[in-house]
Amino acid sequence: MNLMSRRLRALGLASASAVFLLAGCAGLQDRASGLWPFGRDAAKNAIAEDKERVSVLGLEEKLTKDPALENVPVTIPAAQELANWTNPGGVTNNAPQNIAGSGPLAIEWRRKIGQGAGARGAITATPIIADGKLFVLDARSTVHAVDLVSGRPIWRKSLVPVVQTRSRFFSRNESTAIGGGIAFGEGKIFAATGFGNLVALNADSGQEAWRIDAGSPIHASPLVGGGRVFITSNDSELFAVEANSGTIQWTQSAIAEPARMLSSPSPALVAETIVAPFASGEVIAYLSANGRRLWSEALTRAGNANSLSTINDIAGRPVVAGGIVYAASQSGTLAAIELRTGTRVWDKPIASIQTPLLAGDFLYVVSISGELVALDAKTGGVKWTRQLQAYRNEKKKKNLISWTGPVMVGGRLVLANSLGRIEVIKPEDGSTIVTRDAKDPIFVPPAVANGTVYFYTQDGVVVAVR
Repeated sequence: MNLMSRRLRALGLASASAVFLLAGCAGLQDRASGLWPFGRDAAKNAIAEDKERVSVLGLEEKLTKDPALENVPVTIPAAQELANWTNPGGVTNNAPQNIAGSGPLAIEWRRKIGQGAGARGAITATPIIADGKLFVLDARSTVHAVDLVSGRPIWRKSLVPVVQTRSRFFSRNESTAIGGGIAFGEGKIFAATGFGNLVALNADSGQEAWRIDAGSPIHASPLVGGGRVFITSNDSELFAVEANSGTIQWTQSAIAEPARMLSSPSPALVAETIVAPFASGEVIAYLSANGRRLWSEALTRAGNANSLSTINDIAGRPVVAGGIVYAASQSGTLAAIELRTGTRVWDKPIASIQTPLLAGDFLYVVSISGELVALDAKTGGVKWTRQLQAYRNEKKKKNLISWTGPVMVGGRLVLANSLGRIEVIKPEDGSTIVTRDAKDPIFVPPAVANGTVYFYTQDGVVVAVR
């Protein structure tokens, strides 16, 4: 099997995972069309590609409230000013908590930036904000830099590699390059692509500084911290790269798992420890300086009743705060793990492909079935649950809806979904404050800076909510 075929096969597995993860027992193609950002035909083909692997059963176990939390109020941590969103999770530990913002969270502007999703590409990367610029990676592997206030284009750079063969140059088929992400540091934008490249660009000009080849496609986003760039390839190989020179300092491998979610996860960095999620369901901690493995924990559930029970991918980002790692797998485990020892503190049967939000003493997560859950971060006890709209047609259980988030801005939870609806929710009880219409499907988490939430829709439109 040649390289092109292997990549197409890997993408087929990833696409099937993305479709089936949220599918129920019937009407798979109809439901997939609501989740799938590349069109109904691609979803149909993905279903045929991997149908023998998929066990389409029920959703995760029903959660019950913890009676011990009935009279415990939800406290909101003090708001923190955040001027930049330099990593996909905002900050290196993926725990920005409560970001300052006093506005009504109304849509301030919408602007088309780059190519939207289609049969040959997807938008998987969270926007990045730094030095007064907004950076996005569009569905055709092009990085765009625009002025954060005016939206004026500053530069753009295609990352589609040009290869030489028989004295002719051609660009590789973009259908083989779905996925990737971006991050900022050391005056550069670091972009990972489905072509298997990690590329460093000057953040002011877009000029390429260096490029490395990971040897396999990359669907993940990079993390920048401590003078290094960390990125995981689809072969479950973690690279630590010197940010200024592009020198690979070390690599480490986890259990290889070809079937994965079509998402763009990234590690967390705290002091000298890097915590990386993998498609096998493993969370592994390493010393960031030399890659020495500290511990490994598997967030898999044997005998669970989720769709895609054999896919254990951790599609969201691990969150690290207070010496605890919080992470969720789509196979049905949300867990709290001691950062120092790797000892599991608690776990809950919650399947999620989103990054948990830690805000004060509580943890918020949205499950694959659209259930928003508030938990005591220390014990894992459930404070409240809220079932968000799960289907476009609730009566017939058709056209499943995908949710992304939450983030907390000005003491309010902000989520969005594949219908283009942005929902602002009270963290105290899960009730809705207001709903906004972004008009386009939203599949990737937003960036937040200076009290404004920036969503990048599947149509290639940035929606600013303030």
